[in-house]
Amino acid sequence: MRFIPLLLLSVSVVAFAQSAPPVTGIQTLQHDGQTFITWNDAATASTGANYRYNLYRSTTGPITNLSSAMLVQQGIYNNSGQLIGPKPYNQATRQNVANPMSKIQNGGSTVLVWSGAAVYTNLATANAYYAVITHDITGATADSPLVTGSNATTASIAESVAPIQPVLQIAGTDPSRQDGCSTCNITSASVGQPLWLKLHASGGRASAWGDYWAYWGNSNMGYQDGIQSMFSIYQDVTGTMFDSGFHNQLILTPQDAVWTVSAGGNNYSAAAQSETYWYGFNSNTFFPTTYKPATDTGAYIFPATKSKLSLIVPWVIAHYQSDPNRIFGHGESMGGYGSSIWSLRQSNLFAGVFMGIPIIGPWQKIPQVDYGAALGTVSAVNGSPTVTWVSGQNFGRYLGGPTTIFNLTINGVTKTVSSVNTATQVTLSDNWTSASGTYSYVTGYGQGCNGSPACGAGLTTVSTGSADLLPDKVTVYNSDTDTPTWISQNCGRTIPYVSWAAGRSDATTAGMWNMSVLFANALANCHLGFSFAWSNGNHSSATGNLLNPLMSNYASQLRLNVSYPAFTSFSLDSNYGSGSTTSGDCTSGNSVNGPVCYVNYGWTWTTPTDTASSWSTTITNSQLTSANCPTTKCATKATASVTPRNTQSFKPAPGSTVSWTATGGQSGSVVVDSYGLATITGLTLTTNPTTVTVTAAP
Repeated sequence: MRFIPLLLLSVSVVAFAQSAPPVTGIQTLQHDGQTFITWNDAATASTGANYRYNLYRSTTGPITNLSSAMLVQQGIYNNSGQLIGPKPYNQATRQNVANPMSKIQNGGSTVLVWSGAAVYTNLATANAYYAVITHDITGATADSPLVTGSNATTASIAESVAPIQPVLQIAGTDPSRQDGCSTCNITSASVGQPLWLKLHASGGRASAWGDYWAYWGNSNMGYQDGIQSMFSIYQDVTGTMFDSGFHNQLILTPQDAVWTVSAGGNNYSAAAQSETYWYGFNSNTFFPTTYKPATDTGAYIFPATKSKLSLIVPWVIAHYQSDPNRIFGHGESMGGYGSSIWSLRQSNLFAGVFMGIPIIGPWQKIPQVDYGAALGTVSAVNGSPTVTWVSGQNFGRYLGGPTTIFNLTINGVTKTVSSVNTATQVTLSDNWTSASGTYSYVTGYGQGCNGSPACGAGLTTVSTGSADLLPDKVTVYNSDTDTPTWISQNCGRTIPYVSWAAGRSDATTAGMWNMSVLFANALANCHLGFSFAWSNGNHSSATGNLLNPLMSNYASQLRLNVSYPAFTSFSLDSNYGSGSTTSGDCTSGNSVNGPVCYVNYGWTWTTPTDTASSWSTTITNSQLTSANCPTTKCATKATASVTPRNTQSFKPAPGSTVSWTATGGQSGSVVVDSYGLATITGLTLTTNPTTVTVTAAP
């Protein structure tokens, strides 16, 4: 009678030994429309690198059987309670206990090292239960069993819908945030001052000083719900960070890169940066087949990062009480791409956007989420392209995943996978030519993945075309990122004043210089406010710095709630040519030795008088001088066209006629175009200030 229980106990122990260890100490916390689930990881240090975690949810009662629960997050990395930010994003970073851990509520303590943290965004009022299951990425053990009270909650958590709120992780006054800028902590002197959104270039990061915030996005903001992101914000006491002259202005610096499913692959040295181009990524991402967020349509390109910016920028403005009429955008290179595809489109948010060596688009590329590496053993047959899984981790994660081909190294021989047929079978691009047999295999470790073929781990870049759509299933990604065309299609729309600097020899992507020419043409044709600097330089900081005089000149004159004069056809502008690198001005020299060319350099104007019946301002230009010339072109007399832009009250009807007068006895009338714009052409300017007044008919 006693033998049977002992036998059953023995079988149970054997079965448990073949399973991954369960997490312990699972807890839940709900605030601001999100449920925070924490636990103690199944293993620590390098052993923990072999484990990922899957989150299950139930609203019908405690989870005692996974078949009755919903898989809501998959592939959560080890030590996921670690605060996102330190780079590179790999296992060395994940296992570095010196890196800070996260706080999951304002004013709370940080979670302990080797803790897991997942966040579920509440979609409705409910009472929910959660379970966390350990998954062994090596395939050596089965998923962990359910252990009530250890990796599955026994009490429900009351959930309700509310706006997502960032959580302060480290205040700018903390000594750890003072290194490099002891005056960057935020004070009350910043209230009511301008704010800059600074989008970093590729490889960049958020500032190491100022207040450090984290937030966990919903399924609009990542490859799955609950992906952690961060931003820093600091105070610029002197106003010299952007030479704007705004004392005590605030600088908001988000970080673009995100941890992905494999957290850098199996190799500890893999440096998967996981950048999103400030846009998003291929949305054929790691959404489990049993869970499709309501917002996920299965579209190809998912604008996750744009959704994150839409959350944090308005939140920061309100939280820090910045002047809502003096919000500015700045970006360089990839940050310029983000500025052109997001900041520039926010007509009710930014007063001006300034970009250095920007990729104005379309870039015709998009990142693809890291699907992780896999390893184990496979069976290969001489003369056949079919490879069959035998043991270890199978190919299931790639079934709905990478859209580019990826590499599979079998017994030291690297082959290319052309298709993933099932979780246990793939087809190679060519036949296996070695002897038939069972061999070890591994996918790439995340090195050299920035292109095609993909490695199976690390960030890959997917080329995009006319078939790649946004979640609306209508908009083509390449069209959405084509800023010059977007401008041309939105002439009547008020967009932020824009300045940028470019290099004719910049070959970062195809047609890089021509993008600037198309952009300038579109802005001029739409009579929008802009200025443009260029040289024969390449994609360098020296070229990007050509933006500085434009930024210092124009930022101080711009407000979201104040109109300004937009200048086109200025006779002292340099000629940027037809888009060829050999046509136009500044086709020699470089960004250091010059020459430097400009469109709309040196304009100043008084705050316009802007009423329902008239609009008036007084303008000057530093190139109109008999003294030293600040650019390559100066004179004592010039002509330009002027269009009142961003008008608050002066809004003449399309097709109506308005009259204008200007200093020097100039006058005339113009017909308002179909967009409601009145453009004065051929205005004569001298070294003296010129007052321009436009009057609508009674």
